[in-house]
Amino acid sequence: MLKSVLTKEQCAGCRICCSFTMEDVWEAPVLTNFQTKEKYRAEYNFKTSEEILLCPMLNEKEGCILGDNKPFECKIWPLRVFRDENHIKIGIAKICPAFSEQSDEKLIELLRGGLYDAIKEECKRNPEIVKESADGYRMLKI
Repeated sequence: MLKSVLTKEQCAGCRICCSFTMEDVWEAPVLTNFQTKEKYRAEYNFKTSEEILLCPMLNEKEGCILGDNKPFECKIWPLRVFRDENHIKIGIAKICPAFSEQSDEKLIELLRGGLYDAIKEECKRNPEIVKESADGYRMLKI
């Protein structure tokens, strides 16, 4: 989905999106149990507030074991969907090194190329992916 802005190599070399601290675990994606199709959030049992835990679907050598079946939130990260009254807003995580280099214009062009429509449809199917606004995001005006 984001290949025009983010290469697989850039993504695989970083994996910051697959690691969580106690402070940002709210961003952990909604996963689907493939046997029951129930949605759940993985449990992260932090010992300290500084501890960093990896997504249980991340194999450190092979990457995400879900492949093409990864959650929509993972497919579009570092884009994040936020609630703005009756509309959705798109924010970009400032901690993603590849996206922080991209101009708003280029990212808006990517969204207008069909990605924004796909995001809106996914939000209708899975409203739990829409988050409350948070610090650390650069908001795009679409």
